Amino acid sequence: MFRNTFKVQENMGRKKFTSEQVGQFKAVLDLGWSLSRVQDHFKKSIPLVIVSQAYLSRIRSGKLSRPKSNNKTGRKPKLNSGQVRRLLKQVDNVDPPTLKEMASKYNVSPSTVHRIIKKNSRRLVKKPKVHAMSPDTIDKRAKRSWPLYMRLKKDRWRRVITSDEAWIYLSRQQGKRTIQYLKQEQRRSEAEVQTSEHHPKGLMVWVAFSADHVFKPIFVKAGAKIDSKYYCKKIIKPFFKKYQQVYPEINMLFHQDSATSHVSKYTLPFLDSKGIKYITKEEWMPNSPDAAPCDYFLWGYLKHKILKRKVRTIEGLKRAVRQELLAIPRDMIERALKSWPKRCREIYKNKVGHIENFK
Repeated sequence: MFRNTFKVQENMGRKKFTSEQVGQFKAVLDLGWSLSRVQDHFKKSIPLVIVSQAYLSRIRSGKLSRPKSNNKTGRKPKLNSGQVRRLLKQVDNVDPPTLKEMASKYNVSPSTVHRIIKKNSRRLVKKPKVHAMSPDTIDKRAKRSWPLYMRLKKDRWRRVITSDEAWIYLSRQQGKRTIQYLKQEQRRSEAEVQTSEHHPKGLMVWVAFSADHVFKPIFVKAGAKIDSKYYCKKIIKPFFKKYQQVYPEINMLFHQDSATSHVSKYTLPFLDSKGIKYITKEEWMPNSPDAAPCDYFLWGYLKHKILKRKVRTIEGLKRAVRQELLAIPRDMIERALKSWPKRCREIYKNKVGHIENFK
């Protein structure tokens, strides 16, 4: 009954059975034959037919997949020129749609949208976070930037000492990762819960430097309130002693931002009494981290270096700050300070908010 001759078609080295053959397999299985008996029966047929028990099991359970259709369905592999132009117009918006939204609209995959964006010289970036500025602040920056530029241009920046204070923290991760590998038999619920430190340990450090000298950092005592008296007695006074040793015959210009303790009625007379020439509050541009060397250069560089060291104690943090400050290449400091007058000029020319992507 089942010794009919039929061809076993070959495709890419893998056997495929015709609908007639599949029907014969199913007829035998419906009689209650076991998988091994069906397999042996067709092995003895003429011509020889070899079928796996797994294939027979799929036929018996009705899970045999349907043959693939030659008609391709699904998302389109690419877009036409008109669609590409419309997509790029959306991409150039300040708040563009997501890749998934654009892919859904044009019936393509997100990877296709990403490829088109990349091919047309667009790249995904995070919007920079900057201080919000009022029109009055922008106007003050524009007016004060040019006089400051004139004081710094033609290598006059070499005779300026710039300063600032900032918080530097211990490594927040403390060796912990946000990912974890589990064994095959483990469940995701067995993974360690991700934690973060809301109040990391750290210290405030005050730093001053010029084109040819980095002064020893001064660490603010833990829990101390940095008012005018503390600033003058614990920071400016020890700094001035070192300043007299480094520049005994040169009258350098001292730069600090307009923090309350820096420009109070107590601090400014103290600076005057020490003979320190400084940039006044009225001369300095408000809300201008893009024009302060410590903000646009030093803190980012220093914190990056210290983070790589994975410091675990406050004393170790102090030691790391001292070592990394001394290790800053002098040519790097010079380049940072040399860009200072250029940044002031750029602020004057643009007369807008913070200068971004400055070159």
